[in-house]
Amino acid sequence: MSKGLHAVIVSPPRVYGPGLLSESNGMTRIIHRYEQGKWRLIPGDGSKISNYVFVDDVVHGHWLAMEKGKSGEKYILGGQNASYNEFFSMLKHISQKNYRLYKIPIWAMLLFAHMQLLLAKIFHKNPLITPIWVKKYLHNWELTSEKAQKELGYVITPLEVGLKKTLLWIRNS
Repeated sequence: MSKGLHAVIVSPPRVYGPGLLSESNGMTRIIHRYEQGKWRLIPGDGSKISNYVFVDDVVHGHWLAMEKGKSGEKYILGGQNASYNEFFSMLKHISQKNYRLYKIPIWAMLLFAHMQLLLAKIFHKNPLITPIWVKKYLHNWELTSEKAQKELGYVITPLEVGLKKTLLWIRNS
């Protein structure tokens, strides 16, 4: 008799797309703020790479993992790799809004984050950013979903297509 739970682990990276504009939907909040002309920052020199996944892909990937995933396996439900410069260049093009963006050194972001923590303690509010959050911008987060594609039939929405759908949703909300 076998023991244990049938468990499959799925790991989505930076999710964006229609949904609540909450802390857990940070990329969509950034896209929304850019659309409003309120987002003007690129972390560091903009060269660090992240992996951006459209929310519908993550939902579908969860279903695929439940149906086809092998017990004990891990699957990255990722999207397209892009640098911050590439991401915002694409966002500018798709939105047709050419806001000037400023590259902010990581040290300046860390200083601001520490000040946010101090103010949060004094005024009992959540900080806008934290040092831990800023330190994520020090690394490349390039990922592959090849295993999920091969074993689960996972399909990735290209970043350009996902951004168009997200902007359409933002504009119609």
